Amino acid sequence: MKVKRPGLVTVIVDLNFLNVFLLIVSFFPKSKFIEQFGFYFNPTPSFFGGYN
Repeated sequence: MKVKRPGLVTVIVDLNFLNVFLLIVSFFPKSKFIEQFGFYFNPTPSFFGGYN
């Protein structure tokens, strides 16, 4: 007999998979693949060296 997981556990697992996907995608910030989903990476200003 298969036991079904509670709904909250399923939501948490799905959010973890989304976080892993976004983490892997963030390793490639200059890719056109990311920009087609509407994510644009701008350089962040630094106090000690202008833009990194």
